Amino acid sequence: MQNVNEYELYNFEAEQGVLGTILLNPGVIKRCYLVPKDMYYTNHKIILKGLMELYEKRNNADDINITAFFSRLSNSDRELVGGLTYLTELLGSQFTDRGFDSYQRLVRNAFKVRTGLDFIEKYKSNAGIEELDTLVRNLANLTLEGHVEDTSNYQALVDIHNALYKERNGLSGIDTGFEELNVMTDGWQAGDLIVLAARPSVGKTAFAVNFSMNACKKQNKVLFYSLEMPKRQVLTRAICAEAKVNMSFFSKGVNLLDEHEITAIGRAEGEVSKWDLVVCEATSIDSVKDLCINIRSQLNTEEAGKALIVIDYLQLIQTDKSITRHDLAIAEITRKLKLLAIELNVPIVLLSQLNRGVESRNDKRPMMSDLRDSGSIEQDADIIMLLHREDYYDRKTENKNIIEVDIAKHRNGPVGKVKLVFEKETGNFYDLNESK
Repeated sequence: MQNVNEYELYNFEAEQGVLGTILLNPGVIKRCYLVPKDMYYTNHKIILKGLMELYEKRNNADDINITAFFSRLSNSDRELVGGLTYLTELLGSQFTDRGFDSYQRLVRNAFKVRTGLDFIEKYKSNAGIEELDTLVRNLANLTLEGHVEDTSNYQALVDIHNALYKERNGLSGIDTGFEELNVMTDGWQAGDLIVLAARPSVGKTAFAVNFSMNACKKQNKVLFYSLEMPKRQVLTRAICAEAKVNMSFFSKGVNLLDEHEITAIGRAEGEVSKWDLVVCEATSIDSVKDLCINIRSQLNTEEAGKALIVIDYLQLIQTDKSITRHDLAIAEITRKLKLLAIELNVPIVLLSQLNRGVESRNDKRPMMSDLRDSGSIEQDADIIMLLHREDYYDRKTENKNIIEVDIAKHRNGPVGKVKLVFEKETGNFYDLNESK
């Protein structure tokens, strides 16, 4: 326990503060969210347990007093708590109910520190990549674990009421960059798992790069996990879209670009360099566990609520090799990512391929049942968006360069279709009414 402040581990005075306040002002026990194991000292564990049992049995805080409490203890427990002498000492203290919540917080924090050290010691005795994931998850849960606000409805109801009357300016989520899509979603919402699905080459990666750019321009952090293409290709798409330059010309060098395009590329490179955009390649990600660990490591507490996570794409994520059924593997991935979105309070956009069933129908518009192993995806996703381009199947169609975003599932909002213009040459998307 070297280099650890003892008050961070064993806060004797704070534990006394909790117990003394309850004995002096029994009504505060209604606000007590601690449990006996939160206390470090054995006598304090026994006292808190006895006080809580007394309150639960009589359901009346006014009945809590030293005499009633002491009469319930066995002879051995009376000795362990320090007898009436120690209880009288607590009763004669100067603790007030104003400090009760502070005492509780200090006691709970000390318990968290001790528990965190236990997690680390356990990991040190059995280190490994799976154990590391468990350690990180346990420590994250311990850090984020709430108190009474998480276990009672009161604060949540207050928050809901306040949110109703709070003056709204703009979106509640991260701006998608598209007016009609914002109307449908109110932006990418924190805690949501959003699945974006399409057949290969319809434009799902281009769309993901586009709304990632839009998020960056609104001063949001974006983590873009590219499991199919290298970082250089993702950044090239962003530069071409920002510069509005044909990607095929860009890849062949300056000889095919005019002076205006070269200037635009230089300006775009400068803009992209300013964005808080982190592109992670597949080389650093071996499994969904690695993915979750990496995402956690990239975000700090302040950034979490203002970050967008994009993963391209679902079918390239590896799972535990012991899972032999593909549908169960997909279920593990979607469930872990949904829980991670909630834990970090961020929206996660997960790209996915559709199966070939859509190709055999006259109407090529995708449906949720076209998602590969769609059961768990439909269950875990808050939003499912299906992309469709008519000119992908019919080159003679009059609806060229129109992409349809079908919001087929929306757990907390409307479903329906949004149409955008897709400029394939530059990789840009626009609202239908937006001039280029």
